Amino acid sequence: MKRPPAVLRTLLPVLGVVLALLVWALWARIVGRAILLPGPTETLQTLHEIVRAPGFLLVVSSTVSRWGVALLLAVPVAVLTGAAAGLSGTGAELLRPLISATRATPVISVILIALIWLPIPQVPVLVGFVVGYPLLHQGIADGLRAVDPELRELARAYRWGVLRRVVHLEVPGSWPTVSSAIAGTVGMSWKAVLAAEVLSIPAFGIGSMLQESRIYLDTAAVLAWTLIAVFAAYGFDLLLVFLAPVQGGRPGLRLWNGRRESRFWKRWRARPAVTVAATPPSPAEVVFKDVSFGFPGEEILSSFNLTVKPGEVCALLGPSGCGKTTLIRLASGLLRPAGGAILLDGRPPRQVRPAPAVAFQDPRLLPWEPARVQVLLGIPARRAPGQASSRSAARTHVNRLLVELGLAQASERYPDELSGGMKKRLNVARAVAHPSGLLLLDEPFSHQDPTTHAELLSFASGLLQRDPRTTLLVTHDPHEALTLADRVVVLSADRPLRIVADSSSKDLDSAQLLQLFPDTLLHS
Repeated sequence: MKRPPAVLRTLLPVLGVVLALLVWALWARIVGRAILLPGPTETLQTLHEIVRAPGFLLVVSSTVSRWGVALLLAVPVAVLTGAAAGLSGTGAELLRPLISATRATPVISVILIALIWLPIPQVPVLVGFVVGYPLLHQGIADGLRAVDPELRELARAYRWGVLRRVVHLEVPGSWPTVSSAIAGTVGMSWKAVLAAEVLSIPAFGIGSMLQESRIYLDTAAVLAWTLIAVFAAYGFDLLLVFLAPVQGGRPGLRLWNGRRESRFWKRWRARPAVTVAATPPSPAEVVFKDVSFGFPGEEILSSFNLTVKPGEVCALLGPSGCGKTTLIRLASGLLRPAGGAILLDGRPPRQVRPAPAVAFQDPRLLPWEPARVQVLLGIPARRAPGQASSRSAARTHVNRLLVELGLAQASERYPDELSGGMKKRLNVARAVAHPSGLLLLDEPFSHQDPTTHAELLSFASGLLQRDPRTTLLVTHDPHEALTLADRVVVLSADRPLRIVADSSSKDLDSAQLLQLFPDTLLHS
């Protein structure tokens, strides 16, 4: 849908208000009885008198404070239960009866029970909590379920800590859903607090004044206090726009999942804590020892054996779907073998610190982070032996990688502003920035134009020469394998996966590779 011009977007709400006032005035004239429907002029006069009255601020602040306490109680509880339900199926099922019962309980029942249990000033607080909590809980749970599971796998592969995961993944990934839930919670809880005040009649409160005006048949006052409640709700909406990312926010702020974010939040997220290695990591030895693995009804590996020496670059060639990516995921610790063992320097992958560096087939970039932060998030956040926690050193390291990969001019761009090739290069830069003795490359150079592909191979070749790492490279391209790898392992097309041939790259060229193993490579 085409958006109207900016000037028209500003004028339309004003025109809408004017039209509503005209309809109101016309309807009041038709009714002809002020006790039933006073006109806008009379109502606005009454509103002016109410606002000028000495106790006005006390009345409004009393209602706002009760509503605020209700939200302050609802938010932490909803965050805890919403996270439990959104991140765990067991938690969702366990909490479902409680949330369903809370949501289905009539507001009037809550008010009547609260009148029995609590002092009158606390009744609206409980009602606001009971109405707002399930809405916020469900929004948080639904938002967390909407986070891309592949991005969660990225976080597991690089072993992000809780703070990094919350700040850079869970909050921005769930925000579009959660922000809608917050808006609904604010509106519904505000109305619930007012309704509770009307029935409980505390000493001070907008609801109390509405009830008092009704008793005296002062319809103009009822409408005036109603307008005050509406203006207050509109003020809350404006506050949400200022404090949180909302659609169409202030100009000059970066889009965050289609929404605008505050400068403070953007600046805080853009400076993740990182550590940089003082010395290059020692290349790891990789051993697949009698490894078995499969999915229900599908055996992929059975007594599979492969050893990659420290510092060796081993290319894995084979047809699509044969199990190459499964080998990468097993070596990274994302999957566990059903039998046998995978050892990195004698330890299981999950026990190795830092974790193996992975460049996935798809870039798996965070849509809300600029290119520079994408690479920074490949660097561990915790200090390890031989590492120095220097932000400037980390920035220098990242900037150098971006320059070498031709991304220097795109360091502040977001994924939706990058080409497919640039995303692939960013994926490689993040893996290279990670200080690990094992580099896992799952077809990271595929689907590039010839020039870019050649540049990437040149970069990778130079990197592996000056910073030797044990590397497993999954590829379909014989030239790519022979350019980068010391060793070429050709895998079978049939299951369970087996090694068809294992040879030094020095003994082969592309033509020989295709000639020796045509059946495997031509089905790629």
